[in-house]
Amino acid sequence: MKTDLTGVGRASAISTAMFLAILSSCSSEGNKTKNDSDSVAASAEFHADNDIAMIVCSVADAISIGEPLDTLSYNFDGVLTDGQGRPIYANLHGVPGKWDIDAVSDTSLTIRNVDLGDLVSDDLESYIVTALDAVNPTPVDSLARTSDDGHSVRVYRFEGGRIRFEVHNVSTPSDETAAMMIISLSK
Repeated sequence: MKTDLTGVGRASAISTAMFLAILSSCSSEGNKTKNDSDSVAASAEFHADNDIAMIVCSVADAISIGEPLDTLSYNFDGVLTDGQGRPIYANLHGVPGKWDIDAVSDTSLTIRNVDLGDLVSDDLESYIVTALDAVNPTPVDSLARTSDDGHSVRVYRFEGGRIRFEVHNVSTPSDETAAMMIISLSK
């Protein structure tokens, strides 16, 4: 039997295939390293296939065409990278920081950093919003807020949905400030 992959069905299949390809080369555990030279070697193992902006764009495309976000296809624990294949941040031990991706429902997904580390949340938000420019994200100023304790929320709309960046600044054991970020995409 021949399957007709036209219109929404084809876009849905392509979107799912792209997302699976992006995550297929990741290991949920990664390599555990013990010193700085091992950290450099571990960083070299991660590829641009794990690019957080590409993943966000894939999810935004799926949401905009009405494709359900199922947990088998979208849930992930591991290291995400920038467009050059470098991990987004290093944890307090100097190894690539981990991320958790969770399809909360058919129309909602969250991405959050698991570890405290050197995450620069404003730069990451800018990188993702720039990548989403193809789907014309627009800021929703009425939903943006920043509190005195450094907790901030910014929301952007894209075709068929919205993306929300929530950042909590927390203290590390050495009294430095680190960002815990939650990126939510929803219809």
